Amino acid sequence: MTKFYSFKSKWLLVPLVLFTISVLNAWGTTYTITFATASSTDGTAFTTSETISNIASAGASNIKSLNTCTNVYKETSYGIKLGKSGGSGTFKFTLSDALADKIVRSVTIKSVRYGSDTGTLTATATGTNSPGTLGSGVSPGTDIVKDYTAESTKKITTIQISTSSKRAYISEIVIETIEASCSADVAIGDASLNGSFNLSSVGVQCASITVGSNCAVTANNYGFIWYEGTGDKEIGGSGVTRVNNTTAYSSGSFSNTLSSTFVAGTTYTFRAFAINDKPSTAYSAAVSFTPYTVTFNINGHGSAPSQQVVNTGGTASQPSNPSATGYNFGGWYQEAGCTNAWNFSTTITSSNTTSGNRNLYAKWTANPYTITLNDNGGSGGDGTHAVTYNAATGSLTNTPTKTGYDFGGYWTSSNSGVTLTTQVFGANLAPIQNVSGYTDNTGDKKWINAGNVTLYAKWTAKSFTVTWMVNGESYSAGGSTSVNFDSHVATLPTAPTPPCGNKFMGWTTTNIGSVGLDKDDDAAAITALNLFTTAGDAPTVTAEGNVTYYAVFADYAE
Repeated sequence: MTKFYSFKSKWLLVPLVLFTISVLNAWGTTYTITFATASSTDGTAFTTSETISNIASAGASNIKSLNTCTNVYKETSYGIKLGKSGGSGTFKFTLSDALADKIVRSVTIKSVRYGSDTGTLTATATGTNSPGTLGSGVSPGTDIVKDYTAESTKKITTIQISTSSKRAYISEIVIETIEASCSADVAIGDASLNGSFNLSSVGVQCASITVGSNCAVTANNYGFIWYEGTGDKEIGGSGVTRVNNTTAYSSGSFSNTLSSTFVAGTTYTFRAFAINDKPSTAYSAAVSFTPYTVTFNINGHGSAPSQQVVNTGGTASQPSNPSATGYNFGGWYQEAGCTNAWNFSTTITSSNTTSGNRNLYAKWTANPYTITLNDNGGSGGDGTHAVTYNAATGSLTNTPTKTGYDFGGYWTSSNSGVTLTTQVFGANLAPIQNVSGYTDNTGDKKWINAGNVTLYAKWTAKSFTVTWMVNGESYSAGGSTSVNFDSHVATLPTAPTPPCGNKFMGWTTTNIGSVGLDKDDDAAAITALNLFTTAGDAPTVTAEGNVTYYAVFADYAE
C-alpha cells in the first residue's frame, strides 16, 4: 500500500519560491534551489513531464524541466523525497541557459536522513568541460559538496541525484558561480578612412575582461554609424545609419566598408561604436569626408573606364589607356576640346569639381594610312594616295591607261591572284565608297579601313566590229560581228559560194581577191596567204580598231 505524506511548509508566512538568489562578493552569485511546495497532500509524485518554472534570477527561469523522475515525491516537511522503503529513486533536471552558462565555483546538495533508513546518494552533472561526479556513496544526512575552485572552467547543464535502496530527502541545492567584477565601460580606438570608403581597423576592448565577466560586445553591437553633415551624433540620431558587424567580440578589432548611394559633393561623418552587455556605449571621434566622382568621358571612341569615387583631398587613379580602331589615344584632358591635360597627382577638391563631379575627356588622334595603287598591267596612275582614318578619302589625280582596255577604277583584291572584290575608286578617280561601304550624311566618302591597303586597277577589254567581205561586198551569212582586244572571233560565217571555176580557200586580213594555184604548190601558197578556215585559227586582235576579214578564192588547176 502506498504511503502518502502531507505537505506542511515551514515557510508559510512568505511567498513560496524554488530559487532563492543572493549576490555575494566578487566571487560571484549564489543560486539556492529549494524544493518546497504548497501542496497539502504528502507524497504526491513528480512526473517526467513536469516543469518547474517561474524560479527566476534576473528574470530567468533556473530549472527548465525534469528529464528523469523515478520514485520522486513532493514532501511538505523537507522538499522532495527520493525513493521509498526498500526502493531507490532518481531525480534529474536541466538548468536554464541563464544559469547553465555560468562558470561554477561549487555545488552543495543538502540531504536529510529519514528515520532509521540508511542508504547512499550519488550525484552527477553534465555540461561544459565535463563537470562529472558531484558525490558518490554519500549517506543521507550528509551534504554533498563539490568544489571547482581550482579549475574555474566547469559549467553545468543537468544535475542527477539517485538513492540506493533507501529513502532520502533533498531540501535544497546551492550553486555558487564565479563572476569577477567587471567595469561597465567599453573602450574603442580611433576610426579613420583608408582609401575611399574602406574603414581602417578599429580596436575594441571591454575593460577588466576576466573569466566569468559579462562585458562582452555581442554581434551587431559594434561597427560604424554615418550621417550627412559634421559634428557628433549617436545611434538613434536623426539620419544616422548603422553599419554593424555580425561576429561577437569581447576584445579585438574590426573594420568595414561604408556602402551607400553617397551624393557627390556632400559631406558625411562616420564614427566607430561598440556596446557591451551592461550596456555601455563607446564612440570614436567623428571623422568627416566628402566623396567626389571622377567620370571618364571617352569622347566618341572606345570604351569608357569605370567611374571612380575619390574622397576629399584624394587623387584619381589613372586607368589603363583605352583603345579605338583607327585612333591613337593621347591622354586625358580637362575639357572636351582637349586643351589642358589632367595631371593624376592633382587632388580632387570642391574647387576643381562641378556639383561634386570631375569630368575627364579622352584625346584621340586619327591614324594616317597609305593606299598603294597597283595599275595591274597599265601605267600612268598616281602610285600612292595618302588617307586619314575616318576622314574624307579624296579623289585621285591621274587615270592609268592600257592599250586595248578601258579603265574600270581601283578595287580591293581577295588574293595574290588579284581577284577583284570591292570597288573603292570609280573610273573618274572619285571614291565611290570605302572598304565597308561607309558614307556619312554629308556625302563625303571616309576612309575607315584601319591599315595600309593595296588597290588594283580593273581593266575591261575593248570590243571592235568585225566585217566579212566577199568579192568586194559585205557578206552576212553568220559569223561573229564583234571581237575583243587580245581575242579572236568566236565563229566564222558560212563558207561563201565561189565563182565558177574557183574554189573557196578561207579568210584573211588582206583583200587579195582570187589567186591562181597549181596542184603542186598549193600547200606552200596557202600558208603564205595566212588563211584561216576555223575560229580557233583566226588571228588575235592586237591593235585597236575595227577588223575586216576577206574571202579568198582560187582558180585551182588540176
